[in-house]
Amino acid sequence: MNPSDVENAYWVITGSVVGFLVLAFILLYPVHRFLNREEHTSRSWTQDEIARRQQRFGDGSPSGEPEPPGERPRPDSDAT
Repeated sequence: MNPSDVENAYWVITGSVVGFLVLAFILLYPVHRFLNREEHTSRSWTQDEIARRQQRFGDGSPSGEPEPPGERPRPDSDAT
C-alpha cells in the first residue's frame, strides 16, 4: 500500500459522508414538508375551529343555531 492510496481514502470517506447527507436531505425533505402541511391542516380541526366554522356557515339544523361538536343526538332517538 503506497501513500497515495491513503490520500485517496480520505477523499472517498469525505465523499461518502457528504453523499449520504445529500441523499438523506433529498429523501427526507418531502416527508418534512408533508408533516408540516398535515400539522397545519390539523389545527383547523380543533373544537373551537369547528364551532366557529359552524357559526359562520351553519350546519343545516332547523333552529339555525349550530350544535356543539360531539353532542349530536343519536339517529335512533328521533325514529319514533
